[in-house]
Amino acid sequence: METRTMLFDRMSTLFAYPPPGYMCAVEDVRKAFVEKTPEAAAEMEAFEQGLKALEGSSVEELFTRTFDLNPECCCEVGWHLFGERYDRGSFMVWMREEMRKYEVPETGELPDHLVHVLRVLGRMEDSEAERFATEAVTPTLKRMVGSIKDQDNPFRHLLTAVSTRLIAEFGGPKWTCEEGTWETREAAGAGQGNGNGGGE
Repeated sequence: METRTMLFDRMSTLFAYPPPGYMCAVEDVRKAFVEKTPEAAAEMEAFEQGLKALEGSSVEELFTRTFDLNPECCCEVGWHLFGERYDRGSFMVWMREEMRKYEVPETGELPDHLVHVLRVLGRMEDSEAERFATEAVTPTLKRMVGSIKDQDNPFRHLLTAVSTRLIAEFGGPKWTCEEGTWETREAAGAGQGNGNGGGE
């Protein structure tokens, strides 16, 4: 039986620059979603078919255009939560500590990149994972989906599929990741004492 850790590790690979075998990884995640979250599996099927139908560009080129050349859809969770505020640095420090705690290896990406965030999330205890998912990860994914203006971009389906899976696992986002929203939450007393959106 596939554990949460195994599944989230699989999901994380889909947010790394596509290596050889990327389509096999997409298929593996789709199959893993079927039993518990068929709606997420349907989104993964649409993602898979969309990638196969690409004309005039490769999966790698579309990945770069979607996540690297569109700042509003970058994969760094801390940027979506804090922008360029100092608190993003604190969040990345916390993420690096969590990576060490759960023995998640660093890559060439920043600590708050989804490739690390999903791996850490998959290793957390239930209550901590629920808080991190609903207060940081799913709000970020929702914002990323909204930032992709091309409705035919297959990566919209990937983001929606992963978001759907996390919501099924942990519940819906507790706030909307928009400009000023995080400051409003902190002013109201939510997340006091950590400034990282997920840690105690």
